[in-house]
Amino acid sequence: MWSFYIAAAFFQLLSVSASSSNAGCVDDNEHNCSYWSSNGECDNNPRYMHTNCKRSCNTCTTEDVDITVRQAVGISDQDVSEVWWMNSSEKKDFLVDIISYMKDEVWAVPEHTKTRGICVNKDNMCTHWAMQGRCSEVDVKLKCGPSCGSCMYLDENVRCGGTIEELPNALAAGSIDKMFKRIVRNYDVQILSQPTQEQDNPWIVTIDDFVSDEEIKLILEYGQKTGYEQAGETHGGNHAAATKTQKRTNEASWCGYQFGDTCFDDPIIKGLLNRVHDVTNVPIQNYNEMQIVRYQPGQFHSFHGDYIVEDSYRRMGGRILTFFMYLNDVEEGGETEFSRLSPPILVAPKKGKALIWANVLDSDPHKEDERVWHQGLTLDKGEKHAANLWIHMRDFRNPIENKCTD
Repeated sequence: MWSFYIAAAFFQLLSVSASSSNAGCVDDNEHNCSYWSSNGECDNNPRYMHTNCKRSCNTCTTEDVDITVRQAVGISDQDVSEVWWMNSSEKKDFLVDIISYMKDEVWAVPEHTKTRGICVNKDNMCTHWAMQGRCSEVDVKLKCGPSCGSCMYLDENVRCGGTIEELPNALAAGSIDKMFKRIVRNYDVQILSQPTQEQDNPWIVTIDDFVSDEEIKLILEYGQKTGYEQAGETHGGNHAAATKTQKRTNEASWCGYQFGDTCFDDPIIKGLLNRVHDVTNVPIQNYNEMQIVRYQPGQFHSFHGDYIVEDSYRRMGGRILTFFMYLNDVEEGGETEFSRLSPPILVAPKKGKALIWANVLDSDPHKEDERVWHQGLTLDKGEKHAANLWIHMRDFRNPIENKCTD
């Protein structure tokens, strides 16, 4: 009962009539108003635009804004039960602060123009969650802009570090050749393929004993912890939605931040990732989660390329490098074959060995190098364990953590 009187008093304080014929500060034609506004129609055609495109033309009245703010926060005279949590002066003060944030900042500051129309509490628990201190959670910030004061976070370019064009690329034209020449100088490598004056072959190299026994043991433990299932094809970093296919019958598990584990934060795994960084000079932020693969006798991964064209249009960019690590010696079969090269290159699994190649062209690292398509041949005997690090053109972790993958 008391919550009813507190809520009623608060609504009276706002001095806004919810029964007003005005439905708030909205565009009647949502899809076209912003476009018309950007083309100067607010000035060229004010009679129509100022009435029907109030939000885009910034011609909302105080009453319009009040109604819209209350709608965004999620309170109404008709349903006082929606504000059942407003049963103390502390909570009431918190709600007053939310209203103030929406009116004095979101609806007053030009920087919020892009997000003010979409910044609404999408769950009636938003203010409750905010008071619990949960606004650091990405899902809560996205659902509860008014309560969390996170309306700007709804702008993908703010949340995700800028437009795709503004994000730094790991490679430029000519970078791959320079990278592999440096690797050959600094590491004890076996060169399986390289460009020569006679033939423009891709770079493919191996480094023996790159992964230590301690690291291998830990990777396999994380694989067991996360759980193995038939491997699938992933798109846009969304491993949970990987498509199962008969093109690959091996099993996969994951080590990374999407799976609720602490794998990438483990000091031993960090040491391994730092060494991969030393080899490639590509920031660890650009690394896909580590895919841990397991082959049983009869299992295989048929002919494929690691580059995903759709990713090149996303914030993380395409997979520019593959860093493949063998975690055990194999009794028979299970080689990695680069079938398009002449002659084809066959790499036998060896415990601790790293196999490294570029998935993109040296002349244009935004384009796939189809010469490095490969296959995991059928395992004939024993088990095969390996770990896959796909390295992307741009920051991979930030788009995943902040839901910027579309």
